[in-house]
Amino acid sequence: MIRVLFLTNSARLTGGATIALINLITKLKSKGCTIFVVNPETGGFVDFLNGNCIDNAVIEYPPMDIYPYVSTFGSFMKFPFRLIRNKIKSLTSFNKLSLLVEDFRPDIIHTNVGPLFIGSKVAKKYGIPHCWHIREFAESIGVRINPSLTYYKYLLKDPNNHCICITKEVFKHYQLDINKDYVVYDGVLDTEDDVFFNYPKKDYILFVGYLSDNKGIRILLSEYANYYLGGGRLKLWLAGDSNKSYLENCKDYVSKLNISNQVSFLGPRNDVYSLMRESKMVIVPSYSEGFSFVVAEAMFNETIVLGRNIGGIKEQFDNCFFETDEELAYRFNYDYEISSYISIIDSLPYDEYVHKTKLAKSVVKKLYNKDNQANVVLSIYKNILSNRYV
Repeated sequence: MIRVLFLTNSARLTGGATIALINLITKLKSKGCTIFVVNPETGGFVDFLNGNCIDNAVIEYPPMDIYPYVSTFGSFMKFPFRLIRNKIKSLTSFNKLSLLVEDFRPDIIHTNVGPLFIGSKVAKKYGIPHCWHIREFAESIGVRINPSLTYYKYLLKDPNNHCICITKEVFKHYQLDINKDYVVYDGVLDTEDDVFFNYPKKDYILFVGYLSDNKGIRILLSEYANYYLGGGRLKLWLAGDSNKSYLENCKDYVSKLNISNQVSFLGPRNDVYSLMRESKMVIVPSYSEGFSFVVAEAMFNETIVLGRNIGGIKEQFDNCFFETDEELAYRFNYDYEISSYISIIDSLPYDEYVHKTKLAKSVVKKLYNKDNQANVVLSIYKNILSNRYV
């Protein structure tokens, strides 16, 4: 069967890219693929791999090919040292990965995130096809690609690199080639996770994800205050990790807005699906999302989604519309619309609410099924390899 060497950029179990990779490799392994995973660090993902008897190794390459962050005078002074250190790491890890490739002899090398070049370079060296999962708009993730965004786009065009984009928007953004590149939605859902839910919902709005300004948290708090102080009844729950200082700033902000008794910061949770099932709505105010697991998961758990009309969020909403000829979620284009949409969703008639959530669930079960994703990726591997030897 096909031997696949995966490279990832993080061993944290909380990131969407890591969760997507877990879903994919678990299914590919069950379908007979031989899997080997390379990480740049130790962590929960490595523990998962060991616990599931998936071969892996840690090679300390830079997690992404980006310039070091400069946010203070101290980091500015350390910039040359950190740049040189990353260059040395890249060279050393290239040699280590080359030795591993010679030993494992993969049919495919598959990199799980965009701005990570080592997989592409090693694949080129050995004439091995390289699949490259493109999950993000590089210009929007707050990093500077090393050496440049132009170089990154140049690599994506290389005939040996077969890009797998998680949305059509990402594919179009990079102007990729339909003859060698693909769009494959992440496998988010497993029919085994399906649970019958009894309505009605509980009286809270739910946010799920990392708390940061890029995720729209500050504007969400501000708009929620407008909604609540204008007579709204729903509470706001925020489930997810955060930088400690950012969390404290958010709590101070909530206090100044006089909504402290209505807003709950739940921290990281392992019962997100249960929270979604019982919430009146899930809100996704992010300013940039390549896909957004949360949208699909919320729909799967039969709750209304309110989201910003951009990127992967918009595409998932559009998919629901194209599949059913109905708007099954609520989308906003401007921050000031959030509070009014919360009121609209809260006042939805019971039958209409149930109709929308049941229909949305049927769509995401069809489009974002883990088995479907694995089958498509496996067919891509086979297609690449068969064309290679024609």
